[in-house]
Amino acid sequence: MFQSCVFNYMDKMSEFHGIDIGKDISQNFLTLSVAILPFDEAKIRAKYPKEVADKLIGSNTAIREIAASSNDGFSIQIEHFHYITKDRHEATALVHINKDAPEGVTIIKELKDPNTTHRYTMKALNKEVTAKLKRHGIDITFNQYMFQLFSDYFGIKEISKFCYVNTVGAAPSYQYSYAAIDFIIDEYMKDPENILRTLKERARKSK
Repeated sequence: MFQSCVFNYMDKMSEFHGIDIGKDISQNFLTLSVAILPFDEAKIRAKYPKEVADKLIGSNTAIREIAASSNDGFSIQIEHFHYITKDRHEATALVHINKDAPEGVTIIKELKDPNTTHRYTMKALNKEVTAKLKRHGIDITFNQYMFQLFSDYFGIKEISKFCYVNTVGAAPSYQYSYAAIDFIIDEYMKDPENILRTLKERARKSK
């Protein structure tokens, strides 16, 4: 919610006063980078008196319900993805699997609602990418053609953490995650002057 407030403030300062906050404050300070632990009700109840614990848990539940039916102007979902790999060089953290040891980890499978994890249509994704690029000082309208360039080259529709494919119906439909938006922004900002031209040339060569 706090990150959304920062972005809303930036947007309104630009809209109402023509002031680009990003010129005076580094993007590192405008985009929050924090370590957030999952909300654990058991730990909350163990740590705080009942009245405080009930208040915290109740507030968390109410906020989550509002966030689920709101857009990114209210809150931005933070996603954490964990993958198992045997290549130590690919890992950012090391764990051992042991179902009995409290220090170890166990593999679990969890069903997730794609309407929560992948809430963006292509139109909504393009709108959010446009807004984020504007915060970086790039005033373009990110459109369906541009998205298709990124999707074809990077295989966005084939990566589950970026795209959910709904196969119910005559033709598949696609929903995208906030991680997909961040990925596109990260790739765009690596070479903002040439990225679109480079992707166009690669697309022509692949035909």
